[in-house]
Amino acid sequence: MFGLKWQTPVEWVEVVSENFGAFLVNHADCERKAASMAMNLIGKHSYHTELVQKMSLLATEEMEHFQKVFNYCQELKVRFSFVKSSEYTNELFTMIRRKKPKELLTDKLLIASLVEARSCERFYLLSENLEDKEKRNFYKFFFQAEAKHHSLFIDLAKLYEKPALVETRLEELKDKEAEVISQIPFSAKVH
Repeated sequence: MFGLKWQTPVEWVEVVSENFGAFLVNHADCERKAASMAMNLIGKHSYHTELVQKMSLLATEEMEHFQKVFNYCQELKVRFSFVKSSEYTNELFTMIRRKKPKELLTDKLLIASLVEARSCERFYLLSENLEDKEKRNFYKFFFQAEAKHHSLFIDLAKLYEKPALVETRLEELKDKEAEVISQIPFSAKVH
């Protein structure tokens, strides 16, 4: 799915099912962070009109997703709480090349695309494998909603850098992403 080089085993769903409340809190936090990341891209790259337009819409959509997950937490009587930073995203962000502005922007966008792809892959697993139909439908919505974000970031990267260079770098980052995610023990987290 999305060309990811390591597929999450279905056993991950069992871990999530055992602590679904903690997973929901983590998911809500991921949506909040995605909105924040979109706003950060606007702030640091405001001279790119297309990026500003797309990230503004994305930030709004991600906050709507946050609200949807937060409301579901409330409905299920799950207490919203602080979430530790993600080992997965922390590790991916170390791969960002920082010497040249074009490389910096390309890497930020491509890593965002991989995070979205991994989230989407896992939401799909939940939509197909959770026992509870309501929860499956909840994650079917997120799978469908998040699917387009992966390509949005790749398309933006190709707008500001040569497409062939973007594709080469994306393949490099996919390899590294697979190494990172495959080493993280399963837990009730999106990543």
